[in-house]
Amino acid sequence: MIREDFPILNSSLYFNTAYVGLMSKSLFNYRNKIELEYLHTGDKFKIDANDKINSIQKSISDYINSDKSNTFFVPNFSIGIRIVLDRIWDGAKVLTIAEDYPSIISAIEERSFTVFKLNFSNEIEELIYDSIKNNKIEVIILSIVQYITGYKINFQFLNQLKNKFPDLIIIGDASQYFGTDFFDFSNSPFDVIISSGYKWILAGFGNGFLAFSKNFLERTNSTKEIIYDKVYVGHFDILSTYSLLFAIRKLKDINFKSLVKENKRLILKLKNELVQMELNPFLNKKGSDSSILSIPYNKKIYDLLIKNKVYFSLRGEFIRFSIHFYNNQSDVENLVTILNQKNN
Repeated sequence: MIREDFPILNSSLYFNTAYVGLMSKSLFNYRNKIELEYLHTGDKFKIDANDKINSIQKSISDYINSDKSNTFFVPNFSIGIRIVLDRIWDGAKVLTIAEDYPSIISAIEERSFTVFKLNFSNEIEELIYDSIKNNKIEVIILSIVQYITGYKINFQFLNQLKNKFPDLIIIGDASQYFGTDFFDFSNSPFDVIISSGYKWILAGFGNGFLAFSKNFLERTNSTKEIIYDKVYVGHFDILSTYSLLFAIRKLKDINFKSLVKENKRLILKLKNELVQMELNPFLNKKGSDSSILSIPYNKKIYDLLIKNKVYFSLRGEFIRFSIHFYNNQSDVENLVTILNQKNN
């Protein structure tokens, strides 16, 4: 995966993967090939795709080290989270973060749970622990990486929760995490993990996946057959699903370890530059850094970024930058140069 595979990088600075990942020329050409196959094979195209459901599930499960039979592809996170929450009993005591991703909050509020919300802060882990203990929380739902600040939850902390509260169900939104670092579901504290594919995985729109632990199925009186029937009702989007498969294979074929290491170096460099410029980036004082860096909104900086064709996002009261594998040292240095113009 090289910069030449992403034409938009020739004319702009792209720091907005947290909003939408870029489409590569490789994926574009692959999708055209798939559409041509449909054009020339008719119904055989759909028949062949249905026969590949098991192999697609296996590719996803290999990528995150989950049980293939408990791993499913879905159109997006928002649908996936609703499939999951439909398996949880009415009245369940559910804990979440008030500022978490809107699709999480809306899906929870649509159901008859007893909901506890925590206001986000750098002390969120202490707040989570106290709430679980004092309120006898049964389910916690949160993003691995908070979409506004880039705060990444500490997996060791979640493991400690599991040890202390073994019946606790932990559901994670990995949309801002998968594609940025390694993940091992079977050895993680999560009972369910859900992700869209259009951000860091670079799979385009209309695809995602979810995986369940054996504990979740037992606690919710579910079976893989029940989940299968819920997920694969009607036909599925073959082009989008194949795009996910293509993107996952791409991530497995490249030197992922090297890219993760370099990306973390660039994130640290930009963070240090933002601190030096006194732009007050949000700093994760508990866990490790994610691929997102956010600074408080400033109109002059906002105008500078727009003027210089920098792609970024406004989230809450923050200007959000996100760095991915197609970004490089030059991108970061150019962004810093632009930001330094704030005092001109």
